[in-house]
Amino acid sequence: MKLVLFSNSLWSIYNFRSGLISYFIKKGFEIEIVAPYDKYFAKVKSLGCKIYLVEKIDREKNLLRFFFFFFKVLRILKKSKPNIVFSFTIKPNIISGICCSVLKIPNIVMITGLGYAFTFNSLLSRILTIVYRISFRNTDYIFFQNKDDMKFFKKKKIIKKKCAIVPGSGVNTKKFNYKKYSRSKNINFLLIARNIREKGIYEF
Repeated sequence: MKLVLFSNSLWSIYNFRSGLISYFIKKGFEIEIVAPYDKYFAKVKSLGCKIYLVEKIDREKNLLRFFFFFFKVLRILKKSKPNIVFSFTIKPNIISGICCSVLKIPNIVMITGLGYAFTFNSLLSRILTIVYRISFRNTDYIFFQNKDDMKFFKKKKIIKKKCAIVPGSGVNTKKFNYKKYSRSKNINFLLIARNIREKGIYEF
């Protein structure tokens, strides 16, 4: 059984999916990764994965480059012939959905967030809604990390098939041990987020 994981970075694969990868490898799965190169290449490879490198496409607005990227992923999946593709983040989800539909490969996607494009009811958000409908038309299963995103996708008629809520990506409690919080008389408030309005900086 061959499983392909498709993400926008090897960093996210190693930090958020290494436990999943190790579990599947122990179960006898062959794991292949599709992601851009970064400094986590050697660490991901050490897990026992074959890696297909692709270009980085964060916030890519050049349609020609995007199509080249799409056809490269299509060729990779056609060559790999996986039993299933598991993708994360917006662009890998969209591209894998379309590629898997063309190649008749079962696929699962993880929606970790809607992204900046859906912050406003803009032309971009309406176009992206249509793209999502097309790419997720034959998707086998969709995981969401919060109820609001799932409600949004159902409201926009993006999804009609099986979906479920999972409580985040999970934490390896053996690696990140619980430590008792040392209380002090002073109360400090901390915001862990990007310094933009959509992340609640004004409310903070």
